[in-house]
Amino acid sequence: MNGKIIAVACATLAAAPLAALEFTPESTQVAIPAKAPGPVQLAAEEMTNFLSRVFGRKVPLVRKVNPAKATIVLGTNAWSAAVGVDISNVRRDGYRMKTVGNALYIAGEDADISLGRCRGNILYDRGTMMGTYAFLEKYAGCRFYFPGELGEVVPRRDSITVPELDFTDAPAFAERKYSYHNAGKWYDESVDAKEGERLKRLNVFRLRLAARKYISCHGFRSFRYGRRFKETHPEYFMLQEDGTRYLIDTEQKPYSKNCRLCFTHPELREIIYQDIKAYLTGQPPQSRGLDRWANTMWDRKYVGVQPEDGWRPCQCERCKATYRSDLGPSFATDLIWGMTKEYAERLTAEGIDAILMQSSYSAWREPPSFDLPPNLAIDISCTGPWAMRRPDGGKSQLAMLEKWTKKLGHAVFNWTYAGKFSCLQLDLPDIPQITPRVWGEFYKVAAPYLSGEFAGAYGETSTDRFLFDALNVYVFSRVAWDPSVDVGAILDEHYRLMYGPAAKEMQSIFERLEDIWLGRICGRTIMTSVGPKNLTPSEFEIWTDIYAPEKVDELLATATAAAAKVAPGSLEARRIALMREEILERLSRHSRGYAESLSVAREKAARAARRPVNLVEGFKPVTITVDATMTNKPFHCVKYALPLAKQGHHYRVSFFAKGENVRPYERRGGVQGILWWDEAADAGKSFPRVGASGSFDWVHLEREIYIPKTGVANFKPEVDLRVFYATGTVHFDGLLVEEVK
Repeated sequence: MNGKIIAVACATLAAAPLAALEFTPESTQVAIPAKAPGPVQLAAEEMTNFLSRVFGRKVPLVRKVNPAKATIVLGTNAWSAAVGVDISNVRRDGYRMKTVGNALYIAGEDADISLGRCRGNILYDRGTMMGTYAFLEKYAGCRFYFPGELGEVVPRRDSITVPELDFTDAPAFAERKYSYHNAGKWYDESVDAKEGERLKRLNVFRLRLAARKYISCHGFRSFRYGRRFKETHPEYFMLQEDGTRYLIDTEQKPYSKNCRLCFTHPELREIIYQDIKAYLTGQPPQSRGLDRWANTMWDRKYVGVQPEDGWRPCQCERCKATYRSDLGPSFATDLIWGMTKEYAERLTAEGIDAILMQSSYSAWREPPSFDLPPNLAIDISCTGPWAMRRPDGGKSQLAMLEKWTKKLGHAVFNWTYAGKFSCLQLDLPDIPQITPRVWGEFYKVAAPYLSGEFAGAYGETSTDRFLFDALNVYVFSRVAWDPSVDVGAILDEHYRLMYGPAAKEMQSIFERLEDIWLGRICGRTIMTSVGPKNLTPSEFEIWTDIYAPEKVDELLATATAAAAKVAPGSLEARRIALMREEILERLSRHSRGYAESLSVAREKAARAARRPVNLVEGFKPVTITVDATMTNKPFHCVKYALPLAKQGHHYRVSFFAKGENVRPYERRGGVQGILWWDEAADAGKSFPRVGASGSFDWVHLEREIYIPKTGVANFKPEVDLRVFYATGTVHFDGLLVEEVK
């Protein structure tokens, strides 16, 4: 049963003239057995905490049901069994809620683990917790926008009335997760890192996000084929164009440098199948030459078989014979999906109940021409919500989801990249990626392809501040549970409950930030010297135009107007102050600081005062011009050796630049300075680029860079001034490299 159907059933029950159960401050208690599993204990903590705040009086947690009291009984136990609370037909992450006499029973599938393990992990069954938060939302009016008093809405009430009911509920999307572990720094600076991580996990619980992991992420990495076979069987690995085998094997990032395989080698194909079979049939990892089974396998039923990231085509004749030139970038579709189909069908033929997890990714993104067996769970990678404001409105993404669901005959997973680091590689701090409207919009229209078992969505939401994603993920959690919800109503309620009389002003700030992100930062297309391109703006453009000081001041003025509408010291006032400091003041400080740093006069005065020793000898002003005929090279530069630079020291690199008609044609394009120190390892640190388009007068650029003391194979420091993936004319002057303490 999906969320929409359940909602209709609940409405029918609520409309019937049935007896109601009333909870009051004096009569309410929460009951769990003495030896309840950890998820039930945590559910009881949350239920008593929030009900005590709702009633303004402590609600007791008891170990015995008192028939004279209005009791909320949590979990499956002897009490729930005695009144027929059966959860055998409740889907994973779902719950059953039933009133009997003077008690309300809430129960779901719960892992038999300790309370401590519950607090430190998110991957375990916790159906009773799902029902607990649903009760607090539906009947107590609580909202969980983010953990902490300022992110929790807890209305005071004299009583809570629950109609006579008996229903089950479960989410539409089985997979409902985001990268909470990479969700940025916690907003409360007084909270240490460990507590911040606990609160991020608590947010996952309260949003009723998934308790299990389904999506496969480069599962072949976990079989350690490089470690096992690169010395004895190099023929198992990718044949490169120069005739050598790709045998790089490392467990360090980047994963794309791990061994790559020849997937048509018959012996290797059989080894892979026997590895999969050994895990599924309960064999120890040592039986296959491994020290452990990896986290891309679980429950002795699921195995991830996605090839390594950074995949490259094997050049052996067997592999090349499988490549399809008619599919363009998806040329390896028949190879990878043919192998996946073979393994899935062999498992079925041997009577092994299993699900193989594979991805529509890289060179096998398109569905194959042949049919696929049903025991596959497929995830489809795409940009996700932010593509909804691009020229095609996300239609190409939705078409791919539709294509795959038709091919498989069932719903799919969707891996999206709605993160400033993962999607845009925008490594600038304090730029908010607040986009809740398109999060809701995307997952609502994608829901027909993502609703069901072994289906759903994962958002790779990498960012630097927790609150930049909090509202995005809140909206996602609501839609993923029940795609029939009204996203506009959810957001209107959020602004009203959080900011009261200042709802309109705060809504305008959030919507303005979303419009800026989608229109100016993420989804913009500009005309370049090599045609139209989707390009992320440079740091220069972000701080001198998009978030120029005067534009941030307009947002700050709206926040000031919002604060004037609420009572000083109130929750609403404190929330406005939090958002002002966490979002707008951060923007303002960066914008003004960057404007100051660009001042050539200020830098010249500073240099005159401190009289630095310049490690660059014989520098003279230089001009680099690049036209459209020169775009076959990624950059054009002038190099300067730094013979006096040393390892284990910090350096400040700065210069002046002036641009004329600078037009980047790739994401990182523009004006760039870079300090290299290891020629063999291609190691160095670059400046953020400058001049996303057009012309600019003389500006000053600088960065402090540390040259590592160890791990440098061929120390040969130099500094380059570049026009990088761009056309136009750039004048350089005042290059300075100095040691700093």
